[in-house]
Amino acid sequence: AAGLRPDRGPGALPGAAGIPAQALRDGLRLLAVRPQSYDEAIGEFELEVGALGVLRRTMSRGALALRDHVRLLDDDCTYEQVIDEPAPFAGSLRRIAIEQPAPGVLLLRFVYRGKRALPVEPLSEAERGALRSAYLAADRDFVAALRSLQAHGALATLLRLHAPPGSFPKLQDAR
Repeated sequence: AAGLRPDRGPGALPGAAGIPAQALRDGLRLLAVRPQSYDEAIGEFELEVGALGVLRRTMSRGALALRDHVRLLDDDCTYEQVIDEPAPFAGSLRRIAIEQPAPGVLLLRFVYRGKRALPVEPLSEAERGALRSAYLAADRDFVAALRSLQAHGALATLLRLHAPPGSFPKLQDAR
């Protein structure tokens, strides 16, 4: 699998092996409506369902307050997050896509693109390596948490509890 290349391109993480496609879609949906299920550092969290399926979120991580908007695309197979605030990170993008490169093979592709979030000075090779390692570790943590939630049957339950009405029409129909 290709390594993550933050701000320069995609990376694939084949850790999705053994997780059914529906559970992967539910995992992306849960990430959209309840990111604290994957990240215990998130404190306060507010969610607003906007027009055209856009979810507007406000959350805190210690002293950092973050506002973003999230969309699920491609029949909920692609999670797209764009940072709105704070200003130094505004416009930064994270995309997680479920891909099937061959029959029976699923992987998650993580893409990060920054906008003004990086220092003005170019990063050294060591700094770029540390940044890649940090992103890769976070992505692996996400997949491990997703795998654990799915194995314990908690994914669908958490999604039913926390998805606002109308946020995922296809999911609502299945309830």
